Amino acid sequence: MVEKTKKAGSKKLYFSAQRDMLTMTINAVKSKTEVMISPAIKELPAIIERCKNSNEEGSDELLKIIEYYYQQIISLDLIYKNLVEFTEKIQNEVNKK
Repeated sequence: MVEKTKKAGSKKLYFSAQRDMLTMTINAVKSKTEVMISPAIKELPAIIERCKNSNEEGSDELLKIIEYYYQQIISLDLIYKNLVEFTEKIQNEVNKK
């Protein structure tokens, strides 16, 4: 990843490249989790409950879709957590050398 910085009082732009791929991977996964996974995990149970209490036509089918999506989000959260733990473990081993 390339970072752009500018020093105070200067018109020049300075670019630097992130060289630590493991840190970059960890940050990307954590960012995805914060932006996509965590909000979905918080909001979906309330949506599922509203669908269960709804008597509208097609709400049963919608409920099945949302429940399936919720299970996928829970699984993805677990995968991301394991990926971060595994990557941090490897990063610690690499840094010891």
